[in-house]
Amino acid sequence: MKKITQEHLDHVVDAINTLQGVPLNPWTRVEGKLVPTAWNYHLSGAYGGYALHQHGASGTGTRDIFQVGHVPKSELHALLQAYKAGLMDGRALGLSGRRRGFGSQRDAPDYY
Repeated sequence: MKKITQEHLDHVVDAINTLQGVPLNPWTRVEGKLVPTAWNYHLSGAYGGYALHQHGASGTGTRDIFQVGHVPKSELHALLQAYKAGLMDGRALGLSGRRRGFGSQRDAPDYY
């Protein structure tokens, strides 16, 4: 088994953002201030592990996509690959990539 690096994780997260039609940069400059990019997927690192987080609609909160906390790179890489495969399968079936865990983007609560 090959060693999973930060670059491997970043590459899969970029692919997930691309599949969802979300900008790759988790932060956007608006009127000179950095604000979270809505719906952006990004890595969180803590406790020696990593997790996939997503900014909410208003950019005021984040969620842990897999709800497993921070895990080793190899474990997260497997979860990311499965998530990406699910997105790709959904597209192949004609499902919209714009759904973000709610019926549609407009259904997502502001605090999310």
